Amino acid sequence: MEFKQIVSNMMEQNVNALGDEHVVVLADLEKEEIGRRVFDSLCDLGYATDFVLMQTRSRSGEEPPSTVADMMKAADICFCICQHSLTHTSARKAASSQTRKWSL
Repeated sequence: MEFKQIVSNMMEQNVNALGDEHVVVLADLEKEEIGRRVFDSLCDLGYATDFVLMQTRSRSGEEPPSTVADMMKAADICFCICQHSLTHTSARKAASSQTRKWSL
């Protein structure tokens, strides 16, 4: 199966995207390649998508920069494709309270 088809299935079946959402793909330097592949696929599929690249955090739970946290909050759907988890960060919790859908 082509990568773009996998991303399409993910958006339809896992995220239940409607197609009109603003999507942010957040990646760090360690996961930049896969993040860009997801971003490119989403763009090809017609989603309004931004790509955000940040330095790799030193451990899971380390907060992202405030500019990144603001982009996370502005998204309807946010994919965090990072070496270390952002699940337990204040930035993720704040974004989750404002976004319609979330994926890590």
